[in-house]
Amino acid sequence: MEVRGHEITADADLAGADLTDADLRSVDLTGAWLGGAVLSGSDLSDARLVGADLRHAICRSTIFADTDMHLSLIHI
Repeated sequence: MEVRGHEITADADLAGADLTDADLRSVDLTGAWLGGAVLSGSDLSDARLVGADLRHAICRSTIFADTDMHLSLIHI
């Protein structure tokens, strides 16, 4: 899957990517690097973010319903 020129896959380097309002339902981003990514308004329902690095990601109004986030790095 591709969103705004970024390949959305497991282990993807999406640091700083603008994924605002993206439909990312059920995507597999296992081990992805999302540090500083803009996820505002995105829907990550049922997504797999196991071990993903979301430090400094911007997640205003982001939907994480039933998202698997165990072992993820999140800076709050």
